[in-house]
This record gives sequence, C-alpha cells and structure tokens, in this order.
Amino acid sequence: MANRPPAYAFLTNKGGGRKSVTARETASALARRGITSCVVDMDPQGNVTGRLAAFNPQRAHLGQVLDLKTPQAASNALTVCGWSVDTDNGPAPHPEAAHIYVLQSNTDLADREHETYDPKSLFRLRIALNAIDWKALGVQVILIDSPPGKGHLVYMIIAALNGDHDAVYLPVTPDSDEIDGALRMAGFLGVNRDVLGVDSLRIGGVIINGVDRRLKLGASYIADMADTFETADNGNRVPVLSTHVPQMSVIRTAQSEKLPLSHYLRRERTAAKAIQIYDQLTEEMKLNV
Repeated sequence: MANRPPAYAFLTNKGGGRKSVTARETASALARRGITSCVVDMDPQGNVTGRLAAFNPQRAHLGQVLDLKTPQAASNALTVCGWSVDTDNGPAPHPEAAHIYVLQSNTDLADREHETYDPKSLFRLRIALNAIDWKALGVQVILIDSPPGKGHLVYMIIAALNGDHDAVYLPVTPDSDEIDGALRMAGFLGVNRDVLGVDSLRIGGVIINGVDRRLKLGASYIADMADTFETADNGNRVPVLSTHVPQMSVIRTAQSEKLPLSHYLRRERTAAKAIQIYDQLTEEMKLNV
C-alpha cells in the first residue's frame, strides 16, 4: 500500500455519464502537465482501453489478473497508450502517450462478475494494484474506469480505494435518469464503506458532462444540482464541480479516432477550448499529485 499512488474511480449507476471519456481526458490533461498516470479499465466493454489505443493482444488483461483460479501478475496486463503522430520518418509516439499506462480490459472481464460466491474476490483488485511497482514506472496517479451499475466489479473497485487520498467521482449528463443513477451510487457508497473496509473513502464530486446550453430542461437540472446532492452521501453533501464539459464534436471525434485532443489543434478551432476545459476540470478535482 505504501507504494501505491492515489487512486480515483469514476462511478455511476447508469451508462452514458461519460465515465470512460472523463477517465481518458483526465489522463490526457495530467500528461500535458508531465504527470504519469495509469488508467485501470474495469469495464468489460474495454472502451477506455480502445480510446487510448492501448490494446495489446500479447499482454494479459484484467479478466486474467483477477481470475481466482489462475490469477496473473497485474504487471502482465500493463500496456501503454498508443497515440501517435505523423513525422517525416513515419508514425511516432505522441508526447502525451509516454505518460499514460493502461491496465487493459476485454469482454472476458465480465466473467469476474460471477465470483460473488467467494468474499475474498472482493479484494482481488486491491491486491493486484498493491503488487505493482508504481514508483519504478513513475506513475503518480491511478484512474479507474468502471462499468455502470453496482455489480461485483464495482464492489471490487470500491474495495480497492483504501488509500488516504483515494476518491470517487460521479460523472453525469444533465438528464434525470443520469442524475438518479449518480444519486443511487452516492447512496450506495454511503452505506457500504464499512462493509468494504474503506471508511475514509470520499466522494470528490459530481462531474457534469454533455452540457447543451440550448436545452432549458438541462439548464434547470444543472441549476438544481447542488441542492439535489446536498444529502446524497448518507446525509452528507456531495460537491458539484463548477467546471462543466459541453457537448463538442471535437471530443467525440477524438474518442472515435483514438487520438488526443491536442492532435486537432491545427484543424479544429474548438480543440483548444476543449483542452482548456479538461485542464480546468482536472485542476478542480484536486488530485493528490
């Protein structure tokens, strides 16, 4: 545990809150500051692994690392971000890529959802993360992407967040279903910390994504968000971060093309604004780096 850097998980009870996007762009924002992170892809869909162009079939994946019967060392599943840039000598690694490691995932990770019969399986991710020599890798922050819901994989994520500076963030869009999902996750955390041995785990805040200023209903949800989360954490307030991420086509393009936002600075006038927003958001999250 002494070697493990602070870990931050992006959780919500419903898909669509842009957890994977937030994890990816937080890693990218840290990389622009020269801070090395590791993104742990605990979603069997493997979205953040793909969007970081990090899938390596020659390496293990988290489904194997967390297998109770034939576990593998977590370092076997470590890959690096595969973003590249074109140069006169051909493709070369993008400068941000060198600062982003990935514990890669694939659909086999879903098999770990069925190991609830063994209580010890709850702590497999904690054990796996503690076994990596993070200092040798230069990793200063761990970012954990999660599947939606409150299944066994989410229990494993929460149980792994036993460090003094660890925290959970709740990404949402200004939509009633998304907000309800985040509220349910906050309530779930509020009553399960002691069960999972993470009494001091804090909820760092709600992250508002996909804001469309043209929609009055969305604006109304945002205006009421602070009151909505006033007692969400078992009677305690969950802060709502003031940096909101708007809907931007350049963000969608960067995700689908598996490239960093900085790649689009010369051809997309909104890329600089998107980078500024994620830099601000990462600063507001007050990650302990």
